Parts: sequence; C-alpha cells; structure tokens
Amino acid sequence: MSAALGPLQSEGVTGTLDFAITPVGKRVRVTMTYVVGGYLRSDPATMAPLVDTVLTDQLQGLKRAAERRVP
Repeated sequence: MSAALGPLQSEGVTGTLDFAITPVGKRVRVTMTYVVGGYLRSDPATMAPLVDTVLTDQLQGLKRAAERRVP
C-alpha cells in the first residue's frame, strides 16, 4: 500500500507499507514494514515514534481480530 499514514497525512511524504505473512507451525507471523520519504516540517526523530504507535495499534487490532476467529 502506498500512502502517508497517521500523523504523516498532512506532510509532503510518500510511504510504502508492506506486509509479509510467513507460516509458523499452525499459525502465521505478520511482519509490517513502512518506508517513508519526502519532506517533513518537523524532525523525523520526533515523528517516527508517533507513526510507530499508529501502525502498532493497527497491527494489534488485526491480531485481535484474527485471534477471535481461530478456535
């Protein structure tokens, strides 16, 4: 997916979000990678933890939804 997500929506950036799904026994491992480039009006070191929090919350929501469907 290509988009500026979370707090990056109003910035001059482009982001690419990638999910890798790998079998692990009877389960799967989901690895999320988000690469961003472009212009930020603030320090990237300040923005990165905010973006990480938004993406982590979303990935945790996916995990909770998936676990509700597995007996």
